[in-house]
Amino acid sequence: MVTKATIYLNVRLHRAAKKLAAETNRTLSDLIAEGLHEILREVSSEVKAIRKRPSDPSKNIETVLKGLERGVLRRRKGRKK
Repeated sequence: MVTKATIYLNVRLHRAAKKLAAETNRTLSDLIAEGLHEILREVSSEVKAIRKRPSDPSKNIETVLKGLERGVLRRRKGRKK
């Protein structure tokens, strides 16, 4: 099942994504879905690793997850430059 979503991209990102899609014979939607899948897999595996560790009473899981999310987004931004 597929659902429609509207996203907003800056002009440079949109141009680069369209160029990559054309060069690789894929659609822009395919590229975006692939990127989202990759992020979700990365976050999911990190969350599983955190949950397997012995609990640290100084941090609750929500605090750890928020930090993890910020880190993933920062790493992603760093790769784009």
